[in-house]
Amino acid sequence: MKNLTILFITALLITGCQSQQSNIITYVDIYKGTDGLDMNFLPNAPPKEVYSNEDFIAGVQLENKGAFNIGESEGYLSFVIEDDYMEIVGQEDEKILFELEGKSSFNPKGTKDTKTIKLKAKDVDTQSESHTSLVTVSACYKYKTTLGIEACVDADVYDLTQKIKACDTQDQTFSGQGAPVTITKIETRMLPHEDENKVKPSFMIYIKNKGNGQVIKRDMIEKACSSETLSHEAFNTIYANAKLSNQPLDCSPKEIQGSETKEGYIRLKDKEDFIRCTLTDGILKNKGTYITPLTIDLDYGYTLSASKEVKILKELNY
Repeated sequence: MKNLTILFITALLITGCQSQQSNIITYVDIYKGTDGLDMNFLPNAPPKEVYSNEDFIAGVQLENKGAFNIGESEGYLSFVIEDDYMEIVGQEDEKILFELEGKSSFNPKGTKDTKTIKLKAKDVDTQSESHTSLVTVSACYKYKTTLGIEACVDADVYDLTQKIKACDTQDQTFSGQGAPVTITKIETRMLPHEDENKVKPSFMIYIKNKGNGQVIKRDMIEKACSSETLSHEAFNTIYANAKLSNQPLDCSPKEIQGSETKEGYIRLKDKEDFIRCTLTDGILKNKGTYITPLTIDLDYGYTLSASKEVKILKELNY
């Protein structure tokens, strides 16, 4: 009986330990990679073949694989068809709204959603037995990239204090922050200030579009998923904000609209470019060398497209 009691107590302890271990939440760094929205046609929607005058469904699965949410009125979906061979049924607007949460500590894979549209095949040419047509879908959405790091600020540029320094102002490189637009490198420099007792910390921030889509202006996402024609200025523009020790940095170049100066921005060329952000007020040289937080936020729109062929067969008359 004594042995049975010992075995019973041991079993309870093992079970309790296993139960506690199963409730442990493993930390996952969601700010990694270069994914944003992923979009794929459903396996048989649209089907490979349909008959003329037949209704059918076209649909896509949307998956937000990035680290940022696509909020309300921040995502648009547009289906484009050949009007001579297809028509949209039961829907006046060509755009479909969507919102989709990104990755989180509780959901490290992101979230999914499915959107569909009803189409109808029209008659093919009288001289043809079939016609192959394209169904194209475009997604346009607001997104962002955020990077928070520890930066080394060296106010003692000329080593006048002859003290052991807490850090070195080295360049830092990065592979991805959980978004298609990526901060790839930061170069740190201490620039001269108008006040001889100060220096200006300055950061050259290099940015690249590593996704499979195209960057658009954040306020152009709805137009990008419509039949409107966009000017080239609508593409490849990213807005940047940065803070050092919670102090706003001055990022240039700046967008100027009329007499109003806007925030710093980047115009990508061949999918990449850079921006310089500087603490114009500067810091006193007697602060020496220290480590402090540097945060960078990039705001932009993003668009990607996918197409699928549909073969329209002449309607059978028997």
